[in-house]
Amino acid sequence: MRRAQTLLAELHLAILHLPNDAAETETTDDSLTSTDWRKVSGRFQHLPILGYWDVFNPLEEEAPVFNTLWDDLTDIWRDLKEGLVLYDRGQLAEAVCEWRVNFEIHWGQHLTGAQRAIHAYFS
Repeated sequence: MRRAQTLLAELHLAILHLPNDAAETETTDDSLTSTDWRKVSGRFQHLPILGYWDVFNPLEEEAPVFNTLWDDLTDIWRDLKEGLVLYDRGQLAEAVCEWRVNFEIHWGQHLTGAQRAIHAYFS
C-alpha cells in the first residue's frame, strides 16, 4: 500500500508537469486485449482495500458511488498504456496529448479517488 501511495503521488506530479502542447492523436491499432486487462487487474485485486465510497465532483452535491481500488489502478494502467503505445512508436507529442486528455476526462478521477482511499487506509 505504501508503494502504491508513493507511485500514485509521483504519477500525479508527473502529469501536472507535462507540457500543454496540443497534438492530434490517432487511435492506436495496438488495442489492449481483455487478457492483458485481466492479468493487470488480478495483481491489484489482493490489496487490503476492496472498495470505498467516493464522489466524482466534490464541488457539486451528488450521491457517493462505490468504487474499487483494483478497478481504479487497472483503469489508470490502461490509459497510460495507450499513451505508451504511441510513445514507443516515437510519437511523443501524441503520447503526451493522450495522457493529458485522458487524465482530464478519465484516469484523473481514478487517481485521486485511489489516493484518497489509500490515505484513509493509513489514517
